[in-house]
Amino acid sequence: MKLFVPLAFVGCALAVLATASHAQPPQYTVTPSVIADGAISPSTPQIIKINETAAFTMIPDDHFQFSEVSGTCPPGSSSNNGDGTWNYITGKIKEDCTVIAHFATQQFRLTVTTAGTGGGTVTSSPAGIDCGTDCSEDYDYGTVVTLTATADGNSAFFGWSGDPDCTDGVVTMDAPKSCTAAFMGLYTISTSAAPADGGRVSCSPNPVLYEETSTCTITTNPNYTLVNVSGSCGGTLAGNIYTTNAITANCMVVATFATQQFILNVTLGGNGTGTVTSSPPGIDCGDDCSENFECDTEVTLTATAGDSCTFTGWTGSGCAGTEECVVTLDQAREITATFTRNFPWTMFMPATGPGSRDAIDYVDFLPIAAHRINNATGRKTEVRISAGKSCLDLSHYLFNKADRCW
Repeated sequence: MKLFVPLAFVGCALAVLATASHAQPPQYTVTPSVIADGAISPSTPQIIKINETAAFTMIPDDHFQFSEVSGTCPPGSSSNNGDGTWNYITGKIKEDCTVIAHFATQQFRLTVTTAGTGGGTVTSSPAGIDCGTDCSEDYDYGTVVTLTATADGNSAFFGWSGDPDCTDGVVTMDAPKSCTAAFMGLYTISTSAAPADGGRVSCSPNPVLYEETSTCTITTNPNYTLVNVSGSCGGTLAGNIYTTNAITANCMVVATFATQQFILNVTLGGNGTGTVTSSPPGIDCGDDCSENFECDTEVTLTATAGDSCTFTGWTGSGCAGTEECVVTLDQAREITATFTRNFPWTMFMPATGPGSRDAIDYVDFLPIAAHRINNATGRKTEVRISAGKSCLDLSHYLFNKADRCW
């Protein structure tokens, strides 16, 4: 019997043992757990071969979200599944270790924008948004955020738009939301009166929101009248109310006034002729007998009698006598100047010739409308005419055959 057979068996057994040892690499236990507010799947310990990784799914409770992983396993990587869950893969396992899932209250992003022709900022309470510069913030589920809009000095806050929950500026964060604050430009209306003593202009509102109108009240001072309203704002005038066009820029409203005027009417009366002139100029009556003068103007009227006529006086509006008429135009005035035609000769003198006479008529600058050479009683009338005249010129005034002229 040969001795080498048992030796061969022993060698084969050693080879089998060596092969079995290479087929079973070390294995380690990865133990998952959750702090609170969610779950991890699988939730039981996992046996992982050396240098391999372990995979888990993080499942948050309602209104929570996956936050982070702690534990003793080598750090790995996570990815969002888009449905609120996350996948997590550990680093290569080299020993027994733990994976601990952390969850936090779910957060939603609030985004703020500004719009309009004006400017301003938006801040939040609780803090987080300061827009101008920081216009978005993540808030925990259920947080009530109050937004405050503050307009610049030349603007006005016009309101909220965006998510339906934004209308009052108080937003409950139960989903991502976006709010827009509208700021409209404020524009100033400058007002003036020309002349300054004529009145004033007052517009409301002032300043005016972009594309809004303003109502301007025109107040006219005594002794002035409103002529028109102009300026870069544009608009329409009804009575003393001026309504601007839609305002899109700073603009001006100018009210133009004129001194109130009163009319002076002059009438020429009597059977004579003459003219009336005024100072300051305006009246030249015979031809131009009416003129408008500014309120409180003092007008001096001068009457000039025509040939063979005499100015006999003023009537109306406080004027009398035959001197110049001075009238103040604080109201409309009506004045009459009366002119009377003279007797045809300059003078009649008493008769002084010899002989008896019953009567002597004396005529001196008397108007023919009031006097005539006539002796209704039949008494003799003797007259002496002025130089340069003849008795023929007087003949049609002698009504009695006893009248005598030389």
